[in-house]
Amino acid sequence: MWSLTPFEQYMVDDDSVDFPMNFTAIWSCEGSVDLDRLQQSLDDVLRNHPLLTSRLENAMWVSSNNRVVIQQMDCCRDKSKKVELASCRVVPLKVQLVRCSSSCSEIHMTFHHASCDGIGAMEFCGDVFREYAKACSGSNGHQNIPKRKKVGAATLLDSRGVLERPVVEGVSWLDAMRFFLGEARWFFLDRATAIPCDGVVLDDTSRNELPSIQLTRGETNQLRRYAEIHGASLNELLMALLTGVIGNFCEAPGQSRKSWVGMVQPVNMRPRLSQRMPAANGIGYAFYRRRIDECRCWEDLLPKLIDDSRAVVKYGLAGCFHDALAILQKIPSPLRQWFVRSMKPGTFVFSYLGDPRRRFAHCLAGEQENIHVGDFKIVNFSVAPPPRNGTEVAILASLFGQRLTLWMRPSQRLSGTVSMKKLCVLVEAAVRDCICSTAEAKVRAQGLKSGGPKELVESG
Repeated sequence: MWSLTPFEQYMVDDDSVDFPMNFTAIWSCEGSVDLDRLQQSLDDVLRNHPLLTSRLENAMWVSSNNRVVIQQMDCCRDKSKKVELASCRVVPLKVQLVRCSSSCSEIHMTFHHASCDGIGAMEFCGDVFREYAKACSGSNGHQNIPKRKKVGAATLLDSRGVLERPVVEGVSWLDAMRFFLGEARWFFLDRATAIPCDGVVLDDTSRNELPSIQLTRGETNQLRRYAEIHGASLNELLMALLTGVIGNFCEAPGQSRKSWVGMVQPVNMRPRLSQRMPAANGIGYAFYRRRIDECRCWEDLLPKLIDDSRAVVKYGLAGCFHDALAILQKIPSPLRQWFVRSMKPGTFVFSYLGDPRRRFAHCLAGEQENIHVGDFKIVNFSVAPPPRNGTEVAILASLFGQRLTLWMRPSQRLSGTVSMKKLCVLVEAAVRDCICSTAEAKVRAQGLKSGGPKELVESG
């Protein structure tokens, strides 16, 4: 048995039928996925991830012998409905094998956020695929995760609430405290502006879709180059771009100058142990607020947002969210549950996952565009975090095959509406403007080197 950490209790309190705190990783596969072999691999790996098979009793995780049985489906024309399945109770893990055709299928792994975050989910998925590949090859080599098995998953789970406060250079303590106090004030006293919604649904299926923006590898490299030119990471560039676009979208005639848009960003705070953690939560949250009138030009947001994001990392400010949750635990339920559900942290949440295979314990064969898993290969990947009550849209950036994809999971109010469609169009236009700017700058530089004055050519 394990007591719920404050973060896990927060996710349990926040879970509801209208806003389920679950997320689904969808792995698109080519080839024949053997159901029995996949089930055996799942059974083997789950021994090292006890929270994913536990049941929740009051404020405790109780170890259970319940088997997670893979549900097989012959077809899933409306696959996004599987992502939105609501539940009135916490189910740590559900797995589905969807047969799209004789040679194509999808593996859906749905996790509840109370038991696992996105990082732990990717590690778990990698463990399952590794076991499957070993079974196909008949390998009798080393165990999948020897260090975890040697120490014991149950022992490592006891440290899942321990947070790491990393240190980086270049941010003053005063700037960090100014940012923290400013964000703390609005978190408790103010509310973010809601994304406007006309409520018109495009069609019957659009409400269940997860909108996405997908770039080619070349476009992704150009966008990364654009970020580097501005002294930012790809993550920081996307944070500023999304804040600017959504802020402009929220602007309305006669709106108060004090109106603002809020962004919530998950931050990995799991300690770097010599043994990897079993699937669990190890993230904190950073909160960013920008006034609507500051969002007119997102490039102007970027320098300040870079400073704030690095202050969050240097001083572990995302861990302050956990400290606040620990205080919240002193409020008795159901008053605590009411308080949690009445909180509205921000307009949108943005997560940067990167390439999911980087979270795998072991590398699997394959080119950049796919992952070989024995008798099938993974050719695509999608996931979107859950938007909580008061958060309009959850956005996740992933880099599968070095191709950037932005996955959007709108709230039920926005899902499938004309407003959400317009917002996606604006985000994609802003991203592609950055790509075009990089390409034009490259052409100008090449022109200077080839046809410019001699002194310019030599100095370049």
